[in-house]
Amino acid sequence: MIGRSHIVVVAVATLAASGCIAKRTPAWAAPGVPFGAVSEQILQDLASSGEYAWKRRAEPGQLDEAARAWGAALRYNPTDAGLLVRLGRVALRRASLTRGAGAATQLDMATAFAERALAARNDKLLAAARAGKPPAEIFSLAEPVDAPALALYAEALLGWSMVHGTPTVLKQRDFITAAAARALGFDPAAGWGAPNRVLATLECELPEAKQNLRDARDRFEAAVAAAPAYLPTRLAYAEEYAARVRDEALYRKLLQEIVAADPNAFPDAAAENADAQKRARGLLK
Repeated sequence: MIGRSHIVVVAVATLAASGCIAKRTPAWAAPGVPFGAVSEQILQDLASSGEYAWKRRAEPGQLDEAARAWGAALRYNPTDAGLLVRLGRVALRRASLTRGAGAATQLDMATAFAERALAARNDKLLAAARAGKPPAEIFSLAEPVDAPALALYAEALLGWSMVHGTPTVLKQRDFITAAAARALGFDPAAGWGAPNRVLATLECELPEAKQNLRDARDRFEAAVAAAPAYLPTRLAYAEEYAARVRDEALYRKLLQEIVAADPNAFPDAAAENADAQKRARGLLK
């Protein structure tokens, strides 16, 4: 029998289903000044140390080590948008390992890192955001190199909104949609297929969605095609779309594909794939 929970790549528990709209403070700010001067070699060593730990993030302590190394490098190079995106990915991963308020805090941090990354690299986008311009206008100023930050922003903000319930999703949907659509135009594979995955999940989460979700299905299919070895997309497809439209055959097919897959076929996301497999096995039972 089909079961359902709200997810954005990773499952998070809903904090509130009331009519309250959660508020967050955006992190649209210019980078601060460097902590001091260090050699380029030290910065490279810190970045490499963080990358080494990140690849082993499923092991105890390694996620914290990645955050430590990248955070240290950022203090000396606060304009490095790539480091900010990496730290945002750490927060997104931490959100997947907790529930409720803890997940909300990490998703808020991931969104903030994405905002800081966009601000650090794109003065025009920062000025538009701080001036309170409409989301479509803000993100129209993004450039192809901003795709990873846009994908992170859309995914993290949607996750944060979903934790707080439908009213918050409705409040934030223009920002989520504008960022995801812009990322999609640059690179559909950004964030392991995040642009289409986010747009599909958002469409499923809207109150007016009901069962008329053909566009959502097409977007999930596109997200799977963009990163076929990234199993959390199939999990979102099953829980958000197949469960909502009561397509039992598709639901079970997607979960069985996850269980049958090799999580290490995509080494960059082996940890996330293993988590998706564990959840899929539980749902199939």
